[in-house]
Amino acid sequence: MVGSPEVAVTPAAHSGRVAHARALLPRYRLAPEHPYPAMVQDAVAAYLWLIENGTPPAGVVLAGESAGGGLVCAVISALLDGGHPLPAAAVAISPLVDFNCERASWRTNAANEGFVTRDLVLLNVPLFLPHGDPAAASPLNQDLAGFPPLLIQVGDHEVIRDDAIALAEKATAAVRA
Repeated sequence: MVGSPEVAVTPAAHSGRVAHARALLPRYRLAPEHPYPAMVQDAVAAYLWLIENGTPPAGVVLAGESAGGGLVCAVISALLDGGHPLPAAAVAISPLVDFNCERASWRTNAANEGFVTRDLVLLNVPLFLPHGDPAAASPLNQDLAGFPPLLIQVGDHEVIRDDAIALAEKATAAVRA
């Protein structure tokens, strides 16, 4: 619902410099004007554009922060569903992956959070997903079988800590299955 490539250009440029890689920051449609799954479709289209224009999937790492971390998971699920080649890896930093915000850290860490709050997420989910089920659209509830390696980073004091841990546990279980 918020954000733009301009907001992410500095961290993307730094990450690219450190990794000796280039970064593509696609501009995707935002809710509420363009509800879910518009942003997933746009991000998938950007990834497929890279592949169609000569970038090998093994040379791509998808990365996102907060809602973008959840978007990374949704994009990989869409790529799997479509039978498309997968990126080499994915990075989800402080990923928003459960739109119901029910795990304990949403309450226990609420005083630590400055921007993302349970109330804010719950208020905005109907705008993002006006006719859908938040549980069904939550990346944490996707099948993670077949995912590429996934780096998940989250801080101890974040409200989404328990959701990120649940994502890591589910991804690990999918690899071991």
